[in-house]
Amino acid sequence: MHSVTIRDITAVTPPAHWNLDSRRVFRDERVTVNYICIHADGGVEPHAHDFDSIHIFILIKGRLKVHCGGETVHYTAGQAFWFERGELHQVLPDGEEAEYILINAPSFPPAK
Repeated sequence: MHSVTIRDITAVTPPAHWNLDSRRVFRDERVTVNYICIHADGGVEPHAHDFDSIHIFILIKGRLKVHCGGETVHYTAGQAFWFERGELHQVLPDGEEAEYILINAPSFPPAK
């Protein structure tokens, strides 16, 4: 068995993201799991991924506003959503800090 304390993992802010703390919980060639806190004034630039990977979000605290395919959808804690390869999307907090698990399967970019 393996375990980790999330808050002990060093947080990073990926390029084209702001006021967002991403902590990599696990990664191998099959899956990457990140715990993310996006602050109320944080966000992500609109983007799409060219890796053959599903981008799964499981919202555990707060609310998110997601722009995808010309639509804006609001999610609350307890909901999940995902993007396929090439889908243009933007994820923003919806008026408050939010925390979510981000799963990429298989890992992307591919594990080295």
